[in-house]
Amino acid sequence: MDLTAPARFRDRLAHRSRAGAADGSVARRQIDMALIVLAVVGFGLWIAMWAVLLTNRGFFGRFYGQDLVIYLEAADRWLHGGGFYNAYQLAGPYQVAFGDIIYPPPSLALFFPFTVVPVPFWWAIPVALVGASIFRLRPAPWALLGIVACLWWPDTIFRIILGNPVLWVVAFLALGATRPFFSPFALIKFTLAPAALLNVRNRAWWVGLTVFGVVSLLFLPMWPDYLTVLSNLRVDSGWAYSIRELPMIAIPWIAWLGRARTR
Repeated sequence: MDLTAPARFRDRLAHRSRAGAADGSVARRQIDMALIVLAVVGFGLWIAMWAVLLTNRGFFGRFYGQDLVIYLEAADRWLHGGGFYNAYQLAGPYQVAFGDIIYPPPSLALFFPFTVVPVPFWWAIPVALVGASIFRLRPAPWALLGIVACLWWPDTIFRIILGNPVLWVVAFLALGATRPFFSPFALIKFTLAPAALLNVRNRAWWVGLTVFGVVSLLFLPMWPDYLTVLSNLRVDSGWAYSIRELPMIAIPWIAWLGRARTR
């Protein structure tokens, strides 16, 4: 009887296990490298696309900052004693259209500074915040590719050009991915409220929500008007029209889910 057979059998199993693990590790590295290459190429093409758009004055000049102008004019109107919301929005039912103000009163705290701050900072600040957050989170290769895919989403590109306030919603979520205090400030767009739950289990998130609540109370006299604006609003597709913004909103979520410490 060969008493060494079980030991040899165990050695073979261990060797096969190590070999399989090594092969799996090599395969994972190859897949990760492929994803990184795709993400880098995709991001490079995205930057090149912006270079082309910025030189196309006909197209870019037509749409550049249109949404931002609407909200800054509304904020300036309110500062000078007028109403933040359009009169027809308060008068009766209306079909949502370009120029409507459907952000809650606390959003004025975001718009106020940019009535005096140079307009380019409206884009520069959130872009820098999102980029810094992604760099700090060091997301996995699959997450990097997912982020690039979201950047290529047509509605993402268009809303960046328009200067839509959703830019700042993404920035607040990007901050909240590493500093949960800021996530609740994404509530400036109520139709995307679930996105603000990023890091909701952290105590700092609740502190941020409290601060957002206090800011909301500062605009308490405006809330009845806002509720009237919402009750009069008519949208053919219902609140689903915000679904188009989900890929843009998903950017900080994807970075957070693929962050380095979870791997």
